[in-house]
Amino acid sequence: MKNTKFFIILLILFGIFFTCENPGEPDTTPPTVSIVSHTSGQTVFEIETIKVSTNDNEGISNVEFYIDDSLVFSDTESPYQYNWNTTHYQNGSQHIVKVISFDTSVNSTESQPIMLIVDNTNSFPQPVSIITVSYNPSEMEVTWGKSNDHDFYSYELLSSDNETGTKSHIEFFYNIDDTLYFLTEFDLTSPIWLWVSVTDTFRYSTYSESYSVVEYPPTESEITSIIFVDNSFNISWDQNNDDDFESYSLYESDNEIMTGKNLILFSNDRTDTNYLQLGIINDVRKYYQLTVQDIYGVESSSTIKIGSSFIKIVFQSNRFSNVLFLIDIDGNNKTQLTNSGNSRYPLFFPNGRKILFIENENNVELYSIDIDGRNTKRLTNNTGLDRAPDISLDGEKIVFQTNRDGNEEIYIMNSDGSSQINLTNHIGSDNRPIFSSSGDKIAFYSYRNGNTDVYLMNNDGSDQTRLTTEPQYDGQPSFSPNGLKIVFRSSRDNNYEIYIMDVDGNNQIRLTNTTREERDPQFSPDGTKILYQYDATGNSKEDIYIMDVDGSNKLNLTNNPEDDRNPQFSSDGSIIVFQSEMSGGNSEIYKIDIDGSNLVNISNDPNFMEYSPSIQSRP
Repeated sequence: MKNTKFFIILLILFGIFFTCENPGEPDTTPPTVSIVSHTSGQTVFEIETIKVSTNDNEGISNVEFYIDDSLVFSDTESPYQYNWNTTHYQNGSQHIVKVISFDTSVNSTESQPIMLIVDNTNSFPQPVSIITVSYNPSEMEVTWGKSNDHDFYSYELLSSDNETGTKSHIEFFYNIDDTLYFLTEFDLTSPIWLWVSVTDTFRYSTYSESYSVVEYPPTESEITSIIFVDNSFNISWDQNNDDDFESYSLYESDNEIMTGKNLILFSNDRTDTNYLQLGIINDVRKYYQLTVQDIYGVESSSTIKIGSSFIKIVFQSNRFSNVLFLIDIDGNNKTQLTNSGNSRYPLFFPNGRKILFIENENNVELYSIDIDGRNTKRLTNNTGLDRAPDISLDGEKIVFQTNRDGNEEIYIMNSDGSSQINLTNHIGSDNRPIFSSSGDKIAFYSYRNGNTDVYLMNNDGSDQTRLTTEPQYDGQPSFSPNGLKIVFRSSRDNNYEIYIMDVDGNNQIRLTNTTREERDPQFSPDGTKILYQYDATGNSKEDIYIMDVDGSNKLNLTNNPEDDRNPQFSSDGSIIVFQSEMSGGNSEIYKIDIDGSNLVNISNDPNFMEYSPSIQSRP
């Protein structure tokens, strides 16, 4: 028994001897370590996790992570790894990454370093787009698309007053589902640019494309006419039909750049398209502009238009073939009325608000137009030539000459072109009708009975009476203002002279007695003078003459070697307008006082020819 116990003790001691080291000797075995998450040359972005594999016989104390030999992190717990934020480094930069592993005996091993390339160019959030912007006067609704970035942090809504200007913060949104915002303070009188910025958790931000919020100016309402009548300007304009219409503002100024302008009308009624500006004296010009404002305060302004209380002259110009122009009697404010290139021989209606003229394109037809250039109306429409019109003093009837029935006849119609009636209905050639001041009589000349004579008839064509019976030519009749006399042209003395007679044909008296030709006589408005044309030199270069109604006091008004034609009295008889070639052979429109003084070139355009003036009666 004792031997057995001794044997056991020996065995224990032997095992201890062979299995135990010397407890005083230190551990010198270092750990193993390697970077397992990346390979050298790899491109990295945003947060990259550097993972390490390390082992030791005693155990790992910690692992140190180095970027470019700078200690950036020490990890004491497995798994050993480091979340490297690459966003602080320059794109395209190369960096050496290594780790050092320490065991519990402070043995260490440095890993094989790797080189990584930082590139965060594709790390910015995907942009979102502003989808819609809608507004009313009190609020603006802005909606944008939802971000799909996994690292979303926030939206920011920004604005600027121009596309490249500094962006101003409006609001932040930290919920990825917040894609709607209402603005209650905004000004649409100038454009607004909006952006939505998306920011991720790394504070990378991406802007949307700009979204311009432009409240386009209202549709302009142009001033269509300014007509002077009864010491007032009747001003009309186009109606504005925009859904967001707010108001009209009509301004008046004494100058064409509208400085010192005065507001003369403010209206919230879109149907207000006319205004009567009272207290306008003769011979002034005012300037007008209409502003339209919408409910957002955005405005648009019309073209500046002139209101003129000067007497107007209409004439034919070859500026664009043949067109009609209107001009103030002082030579200012020239305005083109027609565009066809075939407009001729204008004649003012007695009220001064419309113009009758001939349009010579395929056929010769009669037209009318308002003095503001609007409401052009074709009055006749046939295959004949309609010409030589005259208008009754009340403006209700037009009498004219036409060959639509195969020979020249006298027709009458209403001033709107309706009820066209053949008054003469004769096989002879009937020409140049003219109304008496009362409008109940019409004088004309006709080739009947083998001779051209002056005739008179009622305005319905009845009682056609031959007034002259001489065997020579008698024509171009014109009534005196009181309707009791007719002045006319006759060749009965073997030369064309001016004669006068009673309206019944009695007391035919010769007023001129020359060796040359006189033509186109007409009475002055007061009936005391007769105006006519006379070729004193026989070279077809006519001058304009005036004489008393008895043939005395003949006066050559123009007295120049060039041709002067188509004279016409002003309604008060104080001046005469006419066409003349005295400006170097170029036909222009002139005015002159009835005593031959104050000659003025009104049209004054040496580049074009102007003809056939007609002067407006004072409205």
